[in-house]
Amino acid sequence: FFLSRHTGQGTHTLLLTAPSTTQDLTMARRFIDLKRVLVRGGKGGLGCVSWHREPYTKKKHADGADGGRGGDVVFQASSEVETLEGIPSTILGHAGRPGSSNKKLGANAQARVVRVPAGTIVWEDMEMVADLTEDGEAYLASEGGIGGRGNTGGFKTTRSVEFDDIRKQGVVGSESRLVLELKTLADVGLVGLPNAGKSSFLAAVSNAHPKIADYPFTTLNPHLGAVDFSDYWRMKIADIPGIIPGAHNNHGLGHQFLRHIERNYALLFIVDMSETTGSPPPWDAYQTLHHELCAYNPELSKRPIVVAANKMDIATSVQNLEKFKTTLPSTTPIVPISAQSGHGISTLTSLLRSIVEKHRCVQTKQTDVNMFEEFLKS
Repeated sequence: FFLSRHTGQGTHTLLLTAPSTTQDLTMARRFIDLKRVLVRGGKGGLGCVSWHREPYTKKKHADGADGGRGGDVVFQASSEVETLEGIPSTILGHAGRPGSSNKKLGANAQARVVRVPAGTIVWEDMEMVADLTEDGEAYLASEGGIGGRGNTGGFKTTRSVEFDDIRKQGVVGSESRLVLELKTLADVGLVGLPNAGKSSFLAAVSNAHPKIADYPFTTLNPHLGAVDFSDYWRMKIADIPGIIPGAHNNHGLGHQFLRHIERNYALLFIVDMSETTGSPPPWDAYQTLHHELCAYNPELSKRPIVVAANKMDIATSVQNLEKFKTTLPSTTPIVPISAQSGHGISTLTSLLRSIVEKHRCVQTKQTDVNMFEEFLKS
């Protein structure tokens, strides 16, 4: 199944395929960020055909009531959900209760609320119909059907429905075929080549526990960690799997995880300064990362970028750092760190906090302006 998305930078095609190996199946069970679902609203309850006869009288009158309305299906963003793994492929709304005699209307069914991760995009017929970015934000995916008619219609006595009339049956709810796409929401996104130390940095500054090993592609799915400061201020950092040359052409993990960077306000480039264990020179690594991001989405080059010169506890890193500084623009901050020993970590997190705080302040002011403009229009 293909989902083609047309943007100003070209066409991005997303492919939904079944895992081909046991390793792929294990990864899919851990993290699902693209899923196709069938959504159908609940069926309306049956209408009741009933006749009431008083004692000692020959005349009877209708007293069957209408069935209840079927339940809606609603997607609601939740910060407690991190993956689309638990979302069923078929989602059915609750059916309405049937009507009964003595003009008792059937109860309306409650809406079925499906919790999805914050940052989930809902696609229908190749068009984006919802972007659930805020915790608690909801989207009505399918409406429930109306209840069947009773032979009195509740308190309306002008309708007459026979026992086998099709109008007695409840109406099936609306049906939609949707694609759910998850883009991780974070303040800062970690960008780096495989084995550059991104997971080690995330584990050192946050409460996340990504897998750490001395071989490439240790991280096979995004990890989200929270950096807590002493004044209870919090910043979210996302660890994206390693990027390789040609990632914008879907090489390696490619588009599968590059799209998670689009929702991060600031980008932190983790660059290995040691030039050991087969890693490329740091200046080549930075150019590769910058080129792949710009080729995938040119808007990413406009984000605030901070460079973390990692593995400074190795002797060769000091000399490489001096040469590396001459290859970057003077406006790009470079912070020497060692994720393993903790050197420079507090300096880097303080710098990131100042950048994120400015962004949040601008967002708050813009939100206040928009609310004031809506108030004036109303």
